[in-house]
Amino acid sequence: MGLSRLRTSTAAGLLIASFAAPAAASEPPEHLVWADELIDTLTPDTNEYGDPAALSWSGANGLGHSTSVAKCASFLSRLLVQAYAVDLVARFGCTSPHAATYHHAIATNDGFAAITSPLDVLPGDVVAIRYLDAGCEQLTCGTFSDCTTTGHVALVAEAPELRAATAPHVAGTVQYTLEILDSSTSPHGSDDTRWFGGANGQHDQGAGRGVMRLYADASDPDHPVVGHTWSTSSGSTYHAVNDRSLAIGRFTL
Repeated sequence: MGLSRLRTSTAAGLLIASFAAPAAASEPPEHLVWADELIDTLTPDTNEYGDPAALSWSGANGLGHSTSVAKCASFLSRLLVQAYAVDLVARFGCTSPHAATYHHAIATNDGFAAITSPLDVLPGDVVAIRYLDAGCEQLTCGTFSDCTTTGHVALVAEAPELRAATAPHVAGTVQYTLEILDSSTSPHGSDDTRWFGGANGQHDQGAGRGVMRLYADASDPDHPVVGHTWSTSSGSTYHAVNDRSLAIGRFTL
């Protein structure tokens, strides 16, 4: 669903109202506009999860569709370059920051304004998850060892929406749906644009739009995020922030 389409909240009326009022949205930031246009004009044949990262938009080189080759972090990096001509080396220290690099930048408010509550999250904010349980060592910008990935990066497409809690249930929390844009090897549930969207009836890999789930502390007045699942499916594994640390930040120029 593109930015031009209005969304209607489906939060059940019985849920606590104080959890159901996200911050007011303004005009979407440029990197989100570029991401939304790209994903809306991709085809399975022009969408790939991999390296080296390269994005092109419909109309470029006479093509009537967009193309994407990227992993999760490089997808965001290419969008920042496209939207703002960001010097990635000057900004982050390397040409291809990985998920842990983005997570650190958000957590330290280095080029990002960190956001702790789903109530304050807006379209265009960046979600960076560091896999603390992955065993990564020798982390520097763009490099790591002893693990296959440092985490995951996604772009918020819509402000989080309070949802009626479903499994997996976590005591003392409330749940939010979080529509995101990212580049991934697996879809975020059956509502994902990549769900059986590839060749030969397979799930598509690469850029797409899906829905994750955030869990927030119901007892803390600031309602901080305490965990997440990859999708809203009842079979999606819950990850607390102490094993997969999730940081949300707003990019600053």
